[in-house]
Amino acid sequence: MHDRMQYLRLMYTCLFESSDSGNTCIDPIQFSYPVAIGSIPLSQDSFMFAGSLKVSPIVSDASQSSTFKSYFPSAQGAWVNMADWSEIITGADGLVDLHVRDTVNAHLAPGALIPFQDNSDMSLLTTAAVLNKSITLIANRDTNGQAGGSLFLD
Repeated sequence: MHDRMQYLRLMYTCLFESSDSGNTCIDPIQFSYPVAIGSIPLSQDSFMFAGSLKVSPIVSDASQSSTFKSYFPSAQGAWVNMADWSEIITGADGLVDLHVRDTVNAHLAPGALIPFQDNSDMSLLTTAAVLNKSITLIANRDTNGQAGGSLFLD
């Protein structure tokens, strides 16, 4: 379960910022990457979290296959798989076969910079204890070598 906890800083900060400014934290991909209508498959269930993480949940019976298709918008750089740091190589249609895993597939967008915290020490039971842990910033540079378009650090 610890791997689900590593995004807590990003989640808390995004939710705080959205309550303060009226923005959203969870959006359809089209909000961040406008595309022509009909370009994204109708069965696409992926969404963007905090404008930086593309989350690809499995919403159908995964026992029938070890992979499922997910749409990756064309962007100025490569998407990075947060589970193994590999780059996502898309085809002409933007669809990629993702592996069914025990955790949700999350991919860092090109040009994104997010806080990341190792919370594998499950003895940390309070928010105060987690706040004292160090934070790592993960950057995925775009084709211009830049990252940090939306940074949540509070």
